[in-house]
Amino acid sequence: MKIYKVGGAVRDRLLGLPVKDSDWLVTGASEQQMLAAGFKRADADADFPVFLHPDSGEEYALARREAKAGSGYRGFRVEAGPDVTLEEDLKRRDLTINAIAEADDGTLIDPFDGQRDLREGWLRHVTPAFVEDPLRVLRIARFAARLGEHGFRIAHPTWRLIKSMVASGELKALTPERVWRETRRAMADGQPWRYIETLHRSGALRQLMPELDAVLANDAAHADGPDSAPIAALKRIVKAGGSVPLRIAVLLVAVSHDPGEIARLCRHWRMDKASCEAWRLLAGAVAGFEELDSADAQAVLKFFDRLGGFRGNQRMDAVFAGLAALYPERKADIQGLQRRHALAAAVNGAEFAAAGLRGDAIATAIREARLRAIQRADA
Repeated sequence: MKIYKVGGAVRDRLLGLPVKDSDWLVTGASEQQMLAAGFKRADADADFPVFLHPDSGEEYALARREAKAGSGYRGFRVEAGPDVTLEEDLKRRDLTINAIAEADDGTLIDPFDGQRDLREGWLRHVTPAFVEDPLRVLRIARFAARLGEHGFRIAHPTWRLIKSMVASGELKALTPERVWRETRRAMADGQPWRYIETLHRSGALRQLMPELDAVLANDAAHADGPDSAPIAALKRIVKAGGSVPLRIAVLLVAVSHDPGEIARLCRHWRMDKASCEAWRLLAGAVAGFEELDSADAQAVLKFFDRLGGFRGNQRMDAVFAGLAALYPERKADIQGLQRRHALAAAVNGAEFAAAGLRGDAIATAIREARLRAIQRADA
């Protein structure tokens, strides 16, 4: 039995990046030997045996080989056991930079020149079997988003394989839930626009999220030219430190401002609740902002009310950050709205209750005080 550290832990250490989790690979052992050594099965129903270390709780997988036996990313026949070699296991991996193993003495086993690609910044497939798993289109797009800031780009031969996978129709096997899971993860990476650009330029986005693809394709600036408006806005909100739901909202607000259409796409794409809520909120803000007469205090207060602007400052902080990313040329207008909102939100209803007002009288007094606060901001 031999144990190796593999995958992202080796890759990230060699890149000088923080290592979050370690993946371990075991060769020369059977399931019975692992159990006898004190390991426990992580999931009895898994397609291949993964075990939990008795002390650390980390996952250890038996070396395995895979053969395509059906369509989609689950259509594989998996064989695991003591006869599977380390190179056979590394061979089935997606990218050369993920196919490096480290022995317990620190020796690196790198049969596919992953270290060279790490030095040169290439995302390159290990073997032509890359095309057998459609999920790898999303995975390599995610690596482009994660490692783009470190100079990584997709190798030309791998680009050709990606485009052939898109043309084959294999992406139809990806479920909406899995597509959205990968998309949301990519939005948390350092350069999430590279995920979108990779899918768009390969043709994958047209199949997976055609409504978003159409916005990028119809924009005058896209592909090899300047950034499209949605991509430029996404870059600005990332630079501003926007949350993942807000990044998603800034990107998708170009798709639709209509609440009904947003609800439909949230269901169709199986989006998470926080991202849908951020999209709805920002879409409402955009619609109101484009029509807003900022000199009209009544209109400004109505704008805040429609957005639930007095239900917590975090809500409006997200709105203002999103608007700033979408309308950089209107920075002064947005800052003016922020100033008005801060003064209006400072109105304390408890003061009116202490003065003896009740029910509708308090609501009226609060509204009038907020109007005066907004007018003061313009004085």
